[in-house]
Amino acid sequence: MQPADLLPWAERGATANGSGVGRAHGKAILLGEHAVVYGAPALVIPIPQLTARATATPIPNRGEDTDRISFAMRGPGSAAMTPLATDGLRHLVKEFEDLVGRTGGLSVDVVIESTIPQSRGLGSSAACARAAALALADAFGHRLDADEVYGLVQASERVAHGRIEPRVACSRC
Repeated sequence: MQPADLLPWAERGATANGSGVGRAHGKAILLGEHAVVYGAPALVIPIPQLTARATATPIPNRGEDTDRISFAMRGPGSAAMTPLATDGLRHLVKEFEDLVGRTGGLSVDVVIESTIPQSRGLGSSAACARAAALALADAFGHRLDADEVYGLVQASERVAHGRIEPRVACSRC
């Protein structure tokens, strides 16, 4: 069964104002937590109750060739937003532009809402990256296959952590 985030735009629930939406969830490594850092296999399960949802809203670009991208994080049910300035997410945007052949300035605001605790080994950064990649694709009318989503998440994870997450945690759960 194909994840809902990879369905055609009309079936994904994109917002009426032209914003794109992407979703992902957390994971838990049951066996092999330490070994997976070195590329060894691990037993991983999805945790669909821990979610990340990103909304990407394109902003009119006044003919500028430079990117104008902002990231913000918001907790569930909260209106307060915290600006994010992660190198991993900024790198993901550059990789996205290269992947879809986009040239010129990209102007977009990305808001991520996550219930996944950070720094607990539950895949919060990978889930946020996956949700952001899918939201960008949705907002700009591009369909990404599972391997492309995986590649974008891994690009973000390599910058954020210097290593990658298990494949199953990012695109196959």
